[in-house]
Amino acid sequence: MIRSFIAIELNEDIKKELGLLIEDLKPLAQDLKWVRPENLHITLKFLGGVEEKKIEKIKQALEETVKPYKPFTVKIKGIGQFPEKKMPRVIWAGVEHSETLLLLQRETEKSLLKLGFKKEEREFTGHITIARLKNHHDIKKLLNKLPDFKDKDFGIQEVNEIVLMKSELRPEGARYEIIARFAIGN
Repeated sequence: MIRSFIAIELNEDIKKELGLLIEDLKPLAQDLKWVRPENLHITLKFLGGVEEKKIEKIKQALEETVKPYKPFTVKIKGIGQFPEKKMPRVIWAGVEHSETLLLLQRETEKSLLKLGFKKEEREFTGHITIARLKNHHDIKKLLNKLPDFKDKDFGIQEVNEIVLMKSELRPEGARYEIIARFAIGN
């Protein structure tokens, strides 16, 4: 089984900006699993464990999914948490609303539904996970600081491809490897 997901890679400038933010926030809470800057991305669909023989069908579906689109941009802005009201499980950087991104995600979801993948129950919200919480003690300083970054601009991301990624979970953190790239508007 290949643990995998479909994503939009981030450009180096945005990874650098978010990396600096992560370094600023790290001292405020110890029990978070911070995402390494090189692993930051926008997830369109998490697939989970996939049989190797199914990868070719996924590639074909994604190739078809991106065809009608033209490259577009999204703005990376703000910091928040999921869930918003309760104790958070995820700290994220925001992706401003983009109708094109939403349509691309929905079409990705639809094409994979035909291959037997379950539809995501939650409504898609474009975001970049920057940290996951292991527990909730000693996060008050961090939660108090997050509103300072709610309007911080991290840059513009050009979206001209999506990628099918392999994810290996390791003690030192996830390791990602690109299985295939799908150019938008080719």
